[in-house]
Amino acid sequence: MDLPSLAATPRQQVLPYGRVVNFSAGPACMPIEVLLEAQQEFVNWRGCGMSIMEMSHRGRYYLKMMEETKGRLASLLHLPQSHHLLFMQGGATLQFAAQPLNMLRGLGDSADYVVTGTWSQYALKEASKFGKMRVAAENTANGFVDLPPVKEWTLNPNAAYVHYCDNETVHGLEFPRTPDLSKARATRIRLTSDMSSNFCSRPIDIDAHALIYAGAQKNMGPAGVTVVIARDDVLGKELATCPAMCSYGLCCKADSALNTPPVFAVYMVGLMSKYIQERGGLETWSRVCEAKAQRLYEVIDASENFYVCPVKKDARSRMNVRFLVAGASAERAEDGADAQGCSAVKENEALKKKFLREAEERGLYHLAGHRALGGCRASLYTGMPNEGVEALAAFMKEFAEENSEA
Repeated sequence: MDLPSLAATPRQQVLPYGRVVNFSAGPACMPIEVLLEAQQEFVNWRGCGMSIMEMSHRGRYYLKMMEETKGRLASLLHLPQSHHLLFMQGGATLQFAAQPLNMLRGLGDSADYVVTGTWSQYALKEASKFGKMRVAAENTANGFVDLPPVKEWTLNPNAAYVHYCDNETVHGLEFPRTPDLSKARATRIRLTSDMSSNFCSRPIDIDAHALIYAGAQKNMGPAGVTVVIARDDVLGKELATCPAMCSYGLCCKADSALNTPPVFAVYMVGLMSKYIQERGGLETWSRVCEAKAQRLYEVIDASENFYVCPVKKDARSRMNVRFLVAGASAERAEDGADAQGCSAVKENEALKKKFLREAEERGLYHLAGHRALGGCRASLYTGMPNEGVEALAAFMKEFAEENSEA
């Protein structure tokens, strides 16, 4: 029996192969070129007679694929010799626990956390189970609409590390550059970062970090694998209570195969690395990502508060463009100077629902904001084509014009 189509509404064709424009925050859309290459190799990888999904992770074909993936990603990142690439499981959520288990110098040791949104809050909560975690800076009072200046961070010089989230997916904030700890007079503290939602979207100052981790499911492939970049001094120093699956040292010694690795997800990281490298590498890709985000922010800022971005301009994310559908009668403090997140503007809930419904009719999917905040959010990861961004920009302008009296 034929299954019914899952399409609930008519769709305007924007992308080839009948694909919608998928603005999901993750798992996210991937480049069609990468999907087609994976499709071509799916049944019989390079003539070996097996799919990537079927081969032994101890066999020579998988080892060849892993070697290529690590080489491609290391080349893309300009990985220094002092750092090691690991492919782990459990997402960033597991890393919230793995980090203190590997980097605290004993039970009861302390580390500093910079809290700028949902995910850094969660990282702090998990780490607090293993030591005395301390908030070095936060922006909770203003509803996570800007970033605390590094010079105002109050760091403990004896902290095992200081952790920050480079891009807050839920709240739509992103550090414009790697925090310079010299501004906080704490150059000896090890810097660590959750880069799950902006990994490989711009060059990374790896030398400045002792640890970086990133779930692949936003910019670098499907869910299932977490890329970890660990410096030499982080390996082999885990607490005695650290589970084997959380140990960076054991994972490194086992070449990321302490247990059966997520073979297909690792393979896709390799294809994504190749895709970005062939298009100019991270320097070029950074400009591409910036241009896509700016296109939407320009529409929002020119809408005379019909659309409102609650995030201050110097903290806006290139990956997750957050906005409210406020309608023509909305009022808001200039540039969000006094904004308290989504509560700063009364969103027109009925108008937002209409916006989301009509967006889907145009083939623009997954634009609803996070359930905790409401509003709308357009995620612009590696796989988001320019055509998708232009289609959304055109729809937003048209919708605002047609509902100018709302």
